[in-house]
Amino acid sequence: MDEQARITERYRQVARVLDERGRRAVAAAEALAYGWGGITVVARAVGLSRSVIALGIKERRGAVPSARRKTGRSSAARTRQLRWTSARSWRLSG
Repeated sequence: MDEQARITERYRQVARVLDERGRRAVAAAEALAYGWGGITVVARAVGLSRSVIALGIKERRGAVPSARRKTGRSSAARTRQLRWTSARSWRLSG
């Protein structure tokens, strides 16, 4: 089994449970471990673009702040709610 196939297999085993940021980090780690030409080899092996892997490397090195993880709505707008009125119908409030 060649190195590209091994990278593909390792990535395939963990990619299901990772979000985009995690996939970038794993691909970046593989590219750095491979050495010269690692970005191209990993891009071919896992199907991510070279620019995504390069961004992951920059994030690992601290050159670019990694994207914050959003946990909820960041909107300042109030959400509208349906309310049951005395006229026995639904109405938007808010």
